[in-house]
Amino acid sequence: MAKLNPFGAGARRALVITSDEVFGMVRMYQLLTDESPDELKIFRKMDDALRWLWIADAKEELRLALSQAPPIPGLD
Repeated sequence: MAKLNPFGAGARRALVITSDEVFGMVRMYQLLTDESPDELKIFRKMDDALRWLWIADAKEELRLALSQAPPIPGLD
């Protein structure tokens, strides 16, 4: 699964991870992929991720959209 990439070349993806355990797992995933390090980056804080994605000014709009998204089955 780590070799599958549905995103286009050069697409930036940011993951915001607050749990130490999950952070470690995501780091392992990152090491297993052949992606360049500038395409997938892991952050501890949302603000840092948004700045890296060049969308820091869209923070409130993003929070609103995420609050209106349906729940993900199995995560409740």
